[in-house]
Amino acid sequence: MVIDSQRNATELLDQLGKFCDTPLERQYENGKLRVFPVSAEEHRLIQKYISDNKLRSHTFEMAHNKQLKVVIRGLPTDFDQEELMSELHSFGFKPTRISLLRNSKTNTNMPLFLVTLPKCPENQGIFNTKTIGFFRVVVEPLNKSTMPPQCYRSVRSSFITLGFALEHRSV
Repeated sequence: MVIDSQRNATELLDQLGKFCDTPLERQYENGKLRVFPVSAEEHRLIQKYISDNKLRSHTFEMAHNKQLKVVIRGLPTDFDQEELMSELHSFGFKPTRISLLRNSKTNTNMPLFLVTLPKCPENQGIFNTKTIGFFRVVVEPLNKSTMPPQCYRSVRSSFITLGFALEHRSV
């Protein structure tokens, strides 16, 4: 958890230590205080202290709560999610959630299933799955794009995709 330290960092750490009744592992860099709570209870106490004192902070997902999100391609859109759950259980995986992805523009189902699993080494084997039922599938990690969506409807990009050569132009 990262706290924007607007006041004395050592004073803030002392107050957090007294509030939690335990010494905290911490790191200070670039005007921000990083605190590493050991337990979920310490995490809740620090969050309460931050909200009570109206401090600016950012919290990262705890390691034991992280999830593995994969996309399964190659199944028909009418494939039963319960059947998919039982197939994955037979392979030794324990998915927490399965959902069918929808196209946001046309509001139609896509042949893509989002599977959420606990993040552990045993579940990394899901990427080696080649068939589910009688269907050949491809299992990929969920791609989270950090870039904003790009419009490909401009004339310039249409010319490039059609194979027309245009001179380079800096923007």
